Amino acid sequence: MYPLPDEVYERLALQVYTPILLKENVILALPPLFGKDHAVRFMWERRADRSRSMGSRENAYIFGHVPLAFGSPTDPTPWIIQFLQALTISLPAPTTENFHAAIATRIREEDRDLVFFVNIPETLPGDQLTAFLHFVQTLYYLLPERIHFILVIDQHWDEREFITLLSPFRSLAQHVVTPPLFTDRDVRHFVRYWVHKWNVSVSPDSVDTITKEAGGILLFAKAAVRLLAQNAPSALPLSNVFRHPEYTVQVQLFAARLTPGQLEILKSPPAADSEVTQQETEHLRKMHILELTPHGYLIRSRSLRRYLSPKETTPTALYMKLTDQTRLSPTEQTVLRLLLTSNGRIVTREQLATVLSSKTGEPTDWAIDQAVSRLRKKLQRTEFSSYGNITTKKGKGFLCLFL
Repeated sequence: MYPLPDEVYERLALQVYTPILLKENVILALPPLFGKDHAVRFMWERRADRSRSMGSRENAYIFGHVPLAFGSPTDPTPWIIQFLQALTISLPAPTTENFHAAIATRIREEDRDLVFFVNIPETLPGDQLTAFLHFVQTLYYLLPERIHFILVIDQHWDEREFITLLSPFRSLAQHVVTPPLFTDRDVRHFVRYWVHKWNVSVSPDSVDTITKEAGGILLFAKAAVRLLAQNAPSALPLSNVFRHPEYTVQVQLFAARLTPGQLEILKSPPAADSEVTQQETEHLRKMHILELTPHGYLIRSRSLRRYLSPKETTPTALYMKLTDQTRLSPTEQTVLRLLLTSNGRIVTREQLATVLSSKTGEPTDWAIDQAVSRLRKKLQRTEFSSYGNITTKKGKGFLCLFL
């Protein structure tokens, strides 16, 4: 029913609900394009996680879920109505005074604290967001020991802008939980979830390829599975999915959200031994868009890397980069060149034998397997491991999706 393993939701619930027991507020700041609405729905539905986190003390609280809608910076009435609906309270005149009185009465009559679990949409205009946080903080100060908030909000792409937004509302940000972008393991779970949900026939190798292409960005992984679900494998092989216009649009949408400074960093990530400590670089690493490898900072998503630096991911550029990073024999260089220029197609044993025979004589199947095996092991120790992998297709040959 839920895409991720239970322990992921249980860990998040523990981070979110434990501060409530200390009578403090929580902001769950999710990375941009995290899939916040899904995460909120899963958390709210999985009430056993809340019970596990709070134990018997859960009964001392009334919980209300507020899927926040748009309001007005000058008129809090729509928000008042939404909060009242979360508590199934009806007021003939939903004024601020009546609202505060109804909240205080509910707490006094039931002798339980109130906890509002609020999903704040990313598209809420800045002036409305600021007005809403002011509205919530005013409500909190009505009875600060009895009214608590879990505010689920998207981090801003610019970390400084996000901190500036929250700074006037420190009483709401007593605990700020900031999970990173999804790991490859998480994305793989989501891909399998969508494959099952949409009844798509996808091999384990293809699941791994989609995961590496996404690099933690669910938007990309979901787009790939959706395209596979909409097209027959013969009409759209996996190697063409990542070049499909619909997939490319998703990459463009993601890139359009980056700040100018982030775009510059991603187009030319700093080296591993660089003294560059730009705040933007660290922010990108904390969001897991960048990762630090022995070869320098690297964009996790192959698709995003290819879009931002297309000249660096051409077959020739990759060949030069990879042969510079490791020592390859003439046979291994020949195999690598052929795989790189295959453009996502399977390279058959016959093709390899034909090319290699002109250099080393007629190779045996064992010799071909050994050459590919040695090449695979050597390249896994280089930046290549993030660009692609060599997959053996039993009875057919070898497939490499770098590009």
